[in-house]
Amino acid sequence: MPLTVDNTVGKSPRHRTTRQAFTLRSSVILALGLALIPALGIIVLTGLEYGRNLVMDVQADTMRQVESFAGMQEHITESTRRLLTTLTALPGFRSLDRAPMTEILKAVHNDNSEYLNFTVLDENGICIASSRLSVGVDLSDRPHFIAAKRDDSFAPGQYIIARVDDEPSFAYAQPIRNNEGRFIGELTAVYKLSSYSELFDRLQLPDDSILGLVDRQGKRLYYHPPKSTNPLGSSIKESVWKAMINNGDSGIFLESGSDGIKRYYGYRTLRITGAREPYMYVVSATSTDRVSRINCQILLRSLIFMFIAAGFAFAIVGVLSKRIIGRRLTLILDATERIAHGNFGQKVGFGEEESEMGRVAKALDIMAEAVSEREQARDKASKNFEIALVEKNILLKEVHHRVKNNLQIILSLFSLEHDSGRKPEEYIGSMERRIESMSTVHEMLYQAEDLSLIDLGDYATRLIYLISSSMNDDHRIIRTVDIESVALCIDVAIPFGLLLNELLTNAYKHAFPDDRSGTISVNLRIVDGMAMLEVKDDGPGLPDGFSIGAASGLGLRLALALSEQLAGTLSWESDNGACFRVRFPIIGRCVHRTEDGDNKTVD
Repeated sequence: MPLTVDNTVGKSPRHRTTRQAFTLRSSVILALGLALIPALGIIVLTGLEYGRNLVMDVQADTMRQVESFAGMQEHITESTRRLLTTLTALPGFRSLDRAPMTEILKAVHNDNSEYLNFTVLDENGICIASSRLSVGVDLSDRPHFIAAKRDDSFAPGQYIIARVDDEPSFAYAQPIRNNEGRFIGELTAVYKLSSYSELFDRLQLPDDSILGLVDRQGKRLYYHPPKSTNPLGSSIKESVWKAMINNGDSGIFLESGSDGIKRYYGYRTLRITGAREPYMYVVSATSTDRVSRINCQILLRSLIFMFIAAGFAFAIVGVLSKRIIGRRLTLILDATERIAHGNFGQKVGFGEEESEMGRVAKALDIMAEAVSEREQARDKASKNFEIALVEKNILLKEVHHRVKNNLQIILSLFSLEHDSGRKPEEYIGSMERRIESMSTVHEMLYQAEDLSLIDLGDYATRLIYLISSSMNDDHRIIRTVDIESVALCIDVAIPFGLLLNELLTNAYKHAFPDDRSGTISVNLRIVDGMAMLEVKDDGPGLPDGFSIGAASGLGLRLALALSEQLAGTLSWESDNGACFRVRFPIIGRCVHRTEDGDNKTVD
């Protein structure tokens, strides 16, 4: 019978080979592509990790710049303080002698061009000597004059427009005391903010990065590189100012500046020793766009290298799959087509190779042999099935005949009970157990593969539990079951089941009256072609001279009749209880010996 194959059968071998080889090559290339996905994921994750590290590095660099510029500014402030302190200690300044003070201030100014002016003010803030400013100018409203007079110590000011040249400046003031130590005026130094350009212009800052100085009022003292959106003397953006004054003496935060560019801002406050309030803030900021741009450049470069390597890999795989896989695949497909048309004799041709394709070819050869053998086995099985079907029909008819016989037995049992003179409610329980024993046989036949044999050991075990349950066994009676398995035909199993039912029921009824406890033992042994069933209890035993006759109950009389039907004998004795034994032959009675069952003790 031809095998069913896919829709490529019937097309030319060359067309099918090209299509299948392309599919296989595509699968190999797809597998390579999937294998590259983890590498792509690693590159992306590495890029993200690098981005996080880059942000941390940028923040660290920003804070290093802040610390460096803060040190420069502290040096400027400290140098100014020392200069002013030295000058105020001179005799001419202690006596406010205008001529020597003016001469000294001009000489100092010539040596310190970064300053715009040096001025001596009296205690009311009126200029009395200066390197450039006219005598009599009132500077009492300047923040540095007010702070130094109030604190009676060196004091920096804030952003101002100097009276000389109207230039943006930052001023310092030092109190002057006479020889008696009384405050008599101040010496001020005005630092040109343009002097910072000489320092900062030599620095090459990254794009969109800035350096700045902010006074205590939040006004820009200096901004590098200069920008129209960030003029000197104007207040910095409120959100940036709040972040600096609310987050400690130094720190870093992310915010957009007045020019709308988002940056990492690092800052540090500057204080005069002992002062509570800072007099200046040093700020450095780096654009987030720069960080993102660097990260994207590195990630893009890594991806380009990976795609170039992947392209070489795909090209190599494509060439190798075509040259190595394509030829062998053609041979395999040709062999598949032969098998599809029922030709199982010719082999693929390279099944001796130990490669994967060679193993496939060898497997195909083995499959062809197996299919050939299976075809022969199927023909033989088909014939056997037809024979088995005929036998099953005959067996079903036989089972139907036996069911009719069993129903006739049930009717006969009802007739016997009726003739005994008992009322139906008195014997209905015993009839139920007898019918249950017969139905169990048919249930086991239905569940078994062989419809002609019953495992007598399994059957007896199931009957014992069914009978014990129906007798309302409340665990005061112990059952011991020792059963040996043997398979017998249904003609033997049904009378055996009825016989076991009568003997076990008799033991439950008469061995333990008045709720006594005890033990009932059921044993089944096969010895020399004979089956021996023994039902024994440890009750009061049988009365003297006991025999089964007309005076006995229907159950024992029925047990005697059933043992005779089995061509066996029923005997009894009274030894520490009642014991009934049945011996019947099993040789020649469609018997099949099975494995011995386990001994069981059930409470």
